[in-house]
Amino acid sequence: MFHSETRATLADDLKDKNFNLNRVKIIILDDDKDVLLTAQLILKSRFEEVITLTDPDKMEEHLAEGFCHVVLLDMNYTPGATSGIEGLRLLRKIREWSPHTEVVIHTAWGEIPIAVKAMKEGAFDFIEKPWEKEKLLATCQAAAKHSLSTRELN
Repeated sequence: MFHSETRATLADDLKDKNFNLNRVKIIILDDDKDVLLTAQLILKSRFEEVITLTDPDKMEEHLAEGFCHVVLLDMNYTPGATSGIEGLRLLRKIREWSPHTEVVIHTAWGEIPIAVKAMKEGAFDFIEKPWEKEKLLATCQAAAKHSLSTRELN
């Protein structure tokens, strides 16, 4: 839970259209280190804490260390995999471990059925790789705002 002072600050931030994202924590999970580095460089321009992971088995540990506002989640981790099943499985776990964390799915295999399934499973949004810088920033910012607002309400 937030201290009352922090709650008041967040409430003020949420009223302001350009609220402060400095307290937002984002985890990026992808098996491609180049994608991780690129996303980290882009997102660090707007968010205070951007953590990169290549191992999906480390996600629970990082979520247990403290609240995370947004997870940018790749859908496939096994070489040659394109089904998105691994990402959907992890999406369900993230929603269970940290219900107020918003999950943005991203994959190079952006088929409509997997995107629809991810949204039904609780993903905030879906971005197809390669993403445009502004689209990535806007999507993660919207997810962060939603995470902050739902957390504030609870």
